[in-house]
Amino acid sequence: RDTSRNRGDESRRSSSRWDRDRDRERGGDEDLREKIRERRASSDSIEERQNKLDEMKKEYANSSDQAIKNMIIRMENELKDDRRRKDVEREECLKKEGELRERLAREEQQNRRRREERFRREEEERMKKTRELASLIASRPNIKCDSNNPWDLGRGEWNILTGDYEVHKEENEEVNMKNSKLIPKLSIDPEQMNMVKRMKGAGNGGAAMGGVPLPDYGKLEKTYRSVNADLQMSRGGSGTKEWLYIQDDIRWRPDFIKLRTEVHDHNVEQLKKDEEEIIIKEFNIPIKQKDVLSLTGLKWINDQCIEFYMQMIAKRNETDKARELGFPRVYPMNTYFFTKLTSGGHSQVKSWTKKVNIFDYDLIVIPIHLFHIHWAVIIVDFRVPGVFYWDSMKGEDDLVMCRSFLSSVMKYLEEEHKSKYDGQEIQLKDYVREIKEGCPQQENGSDCGMFICKIVEYLSRNAEPDFRQQDQPYFRQRMLWEICNNKLISP
Repeated sequence: RDTSRNRGDESRRSSSRWDRDRDRERGGDEDLREKIRERRASSDSIEERQNKLDEMKKEYANSSDQAIKNMIIRMENELKDDRRRKDVEREECLKKEGELRERLAREEQQNRRRREERFRREEEERMKKTRELASLIASRPNIKCDSNNPWDLGRGEWNILTGDYEVHKEENEEVNMKNSKLIPKLSIDPEQMNMVKRMKGAGNGGAAMGGVPLPDYGKLEKTYRSVNADLQMSRGGSGTKEWLYIQDDIRWRPDFIKLRTEVHDHNVEQLKKDEEEIIIKEFNIPIKQKDVLSLTGLKWINDQCIEFYMQMIAKRNETDKARELGFPRVYPMNTYFFTKLTSGGHSQVKSWTKKVNIFDYDLIVIPIHLFHIHWAVIIVDFRVPGVFYWDSMKGEDDLVMCRSFLSSVMKYLEEEHKSKYDGQEIQLKDYVREIKEGCPQQENGSDCGMFICKIVEYLSRNAEPDFRQQDQPYFRQRMLWEICNNKLISP
């Protein structure tokens, strides 16, 4: 047993020596190896590592530790590999840089060609519009006014308050030819129209738009005077309240009644008032300076003016003279009616007609403020009977939406009829549902409110709306005077 114990002790001692020898071969000085590792880890670049490697070679040139020598050899090999990798990466970068330069050069060449092509198309479009304008001026309608012509029924001035009607005898008074070239500048704005179309198609609210971008009125005034140096204009306000009013004949068609000088003077006088000053209050609708301000330039006409104008039409058509001429009875809905109807159904608007039976009228007018950026109108004509959608800015993808609007109104008529006639159902199968193809189309992003007002005014006289975009600057002048005086001028 003693012999075995001695052999075991000797074996353990031999093993310990072997371990120590192995550690010495591997570099038994752990502190030294850790120092070398730190030096390698702290190197940031090949150059720095090479410098540190050179220092280590000098420092441990006389060292007999094989582990250090092996570590130095590995570091040298790693540096060689890194240099080769860096060279490969540099070559790849240079290659990619060359390819990028070539691609950018090609793209620049393509962009240059596109710009040249766009400029060429824009120039062609400008020349085309110039030719179209010359053609429009040359083909200006020369309509003879005939009292037996249904289109001209009600020509003259209607006093809504008293019910008086004054027939205008002026016929085809010549337009101001100097201003003919000016009218498209006052009215047509394709860029603005496309912007509103995009917003309408995307369903964006008016808050995103913030209204029509403010024009530079000083620049506009110079532009207008460059067309006609004798143009009479007034300008006032500042910032969002700035306005520019043309006190001149800007009719596009000679059959429209020429506005007198006193009409223009009156309009300017209203625009110069304080924005909160009430100019007129009828139909429980107060009209202030800030409301009529929306009728100037390319501003968006506000809902106060639209409601007031619709009520004027309805009141005029209740006069004895209008009934004698066969004008239809008109009932205009509030501008918020359709929004309430589509959000909550008939129950949300049932009380709005508590004292009125809409089925006693011929036309029901339902303004639609689409996404708070665009006005359209639905006309219910019980004489046809039918429900008709009029939109001055029809989009390519609007068909489904327009049909849904018509369906909402048909559903409303069904529920309203049951409510008024003790559950009796209306014969909706007899009703026409139509999206009007012949609706006059606007050529800017501002006049949709004007278009629905004039569409309703024409239909209220049994006339087909045949006006166009070039008539809107004149209509704005006229509507400002009409609202402030509670009078309507026809046609």
